[in-house]
Amino acid sequence: MSLMRPCHLGVLLVILALFTAEAALAQNAGAAEEISAARQRLDKAFQDHDAATIRAMMTEDHQSITSIYGKDMNVSEQMETLDSYVFDFVNSGEERLVFLSEDAALMNFETLYAVTFEGEPLPDRVLVTEIWVKVDGAWLQRLYQETPVPKE
Repeated sequence: MSLMRPCHLGVLLVILALFTAEAALAQNAGAAEEISAARQRLDKAFQDHDAATIRAMMTEDHQSITSIYGKDMNVSEQMETLDSYVFDFVNSGEERLVFLSEDAALMNFETLYAVTFEGEPLPDRVLVTEIWVKVDGAWLQRLYQETPVPKE
């Protein structure tokens, strides 16, 4: 009988680990949906030139690295140029999300769009990397970086 007790303890530990892993996956699935919805709201805010929503959905230390700006820019710098570009169409590919912690995630996806900046066309196909962090219960974008993909 004394040999069974360590075995029972081992089984209980395995069951506990499985329930804990399942709960973490469920929590990440909910967070993934929240981040995806936040990304869509932020994209729409940029399309609509909605500075208040953009500021509310980015961290104070946000950085953006894009072909639109030609350099890395903070939120204030982005707001200064907000009316200089026009999105004609946006179509994003499948999102890939990696949780860095329970309150930080890295997202990658491809975007196809027609966009002009100060009247000049920009690359129409880019690979995007974003970092999202949870602040006071809300997912905020900390970093946006896009890399143009050469035409085939």
